[in-house]
Amino acid sequence: LDLILQTDLLRQESVRSLELASHPMGWIVASNSLYNREYSGVADLARERIITYSKNSHPHQDILALMQANGVMTPRLNCVNSVSAITRLLRDGFGIGALPPVLVAEELARGELTLLQIDQRPPNLPVVVSWRVGVEWVEEIVALSQQVLEAYARKVGEDYITLAR
Repeated sequence: LDLILQTDLLRQESVRSLELASHPMGWIVASNSLYNREYSGVADLARERIITYSKNSHPHQDILALMQANGVMTPRLNCVNSVSAITRLLRDGFGIGALPPVLVAEELARGELTLLQIDQRPPNLPVVVSWRVGVEWVEEIVALSQQVLEAYARKVGEDYITLAR
């Protein structure tokens, strides 16, 4: 591939990477589920089933680190490699999702899903562009990607995306 958008910086001699933005993460539940309640913090939340990205992914590792920093050594993490599958599981009341609210903005707006008000959230999910050096037009496509993200950020606001400086 000549250019990809992903969550991790690539470190190769023939590849350049640039963090464009990041998405704030949140704890999300079905509005009508037993998981939609108050939690005293991450340790309390960790007693429940948590649905997150695939094992060993950047967000999965961040959630593990957050849990361990709060004294939870073996959280009940269910790793899923599809955002649409995570969304379906959340809507069905399967557990608590750890993902960016922007990915379920419509479900949140309709009241199907609820963003839990817990101060301790996983770190933001980076948006990184990586490209092969020397490919025709790729630098222009990177610049276009930045412009599109800037317009998108103005549209959705800081609750959903933070541009890299």
